[in-house]
Amino acid sequence: MDKHTNPINYLLSLVIDEHNPDKVDEIEDYQPIVASELNQVLVHLSDIHGVEIEVNKKGEIKPNVLLSAIKKEFDLFNGESVLTVDTDGNSYHTIRQYTTHPQAVKSKQHNKIIDYERCCPNLIANDKYYQILEELFK
Repeated sequence: MDKHTNPINYLLSLVIDEHNPDKVDEIEDYQPIVASELNQVLVHLSDIHGVEIEVNKKGEIKPNVLLSAIKKEFDLFNGESVLTVDTDGNSYHTIRQYTTHPQAVKSKQHNKIIDYERCCPNLIANDKYYQILEELFK
């Protein structure tokens, strides 16, 4: 992937290995990727790799732009029909979609659930992501 044509997708490919709901279920200590933290990691990487990305006044990638890049990187655009079964046993077809969603997350400092934050579900980050995150929150 060309870092100048699709800069956010290029940066995502450096730290996020895959989007895989089945694999996430198998990872015992899986922590959801918080959207704001992913944003900070990507902005940090853009500086390191000399990649120009558009940021808002807060120095963040606009949420809708980041979400669009995630959808594109992992081919999560609408269009694929998926069979879904609800808790009552009713089945229906839905279109494959991807949105961030609020999820309870733990405080890094107090190791307890403190708030609901917007998370990127089923994204699996590699070690580099967590190393950068640790650097950013020292």
